[in-house]
Amino acid sequence: MLVYTYGKMAEEIKEHLLNKIHPEDRQSIEAPAKTRLSNDGGYELEFRMLADDGSYKWILSRAKVVARDEEGKPIRAVGTHTDLTTRKQYELALQEAKEQAETTSLAKSAFLANMSHEIRTPMNSILGFTYLLQRDLTERNHLDKLNKISLSGKHLLGIINDILDLSKIE
Repeated sequence: MLVYTYGKMAEEIKEHLLNKIHPEDRQSIEAPAKTRLSNDGGYELEFRMLADDGSYKWILSRAKVVARDEEGKPIRAVGTHTDLTTRKQYELALQEAKEQAETTSLAKSAFLANMSHEIRTPMNSILGFTYLLQRDLTERNHLDKLNKISLSGKHLLGIINDILDLSKIE
């Protein structure tokens, strides 16, 4: 999995493997692994290990105590390492995409709220002046046109209010 050839591993395999664990992960797994082996009889930990090509691979390490001494201390454990690199890459990409989507959604909501307010102010002015003209004018032709302006303006104001409500919910 780590592509080391026979002979490249140190004589003391335990020490060699510990040195291959990513420095940021080493402290967070060494003590818990010992504690869990002693207390629970096993562990399952994720960490990065250095491969022969210089890259780091994500590893799921599972171990279980199979022999203890007379005092109950672990003397032998068996376990497996599973390569999680691809899964971790997908997880990181998914997390990044989620954060980007949340940022985009917040920007969209802020934009909608701002634009709705910016459009609402002149729309209220249009509706107000339309109302004043409807009170003052008597010509049927002009009143008909003002009614159409008023109905369209109220319809647009309703849409703007819906957009504002949506941005508040988000």
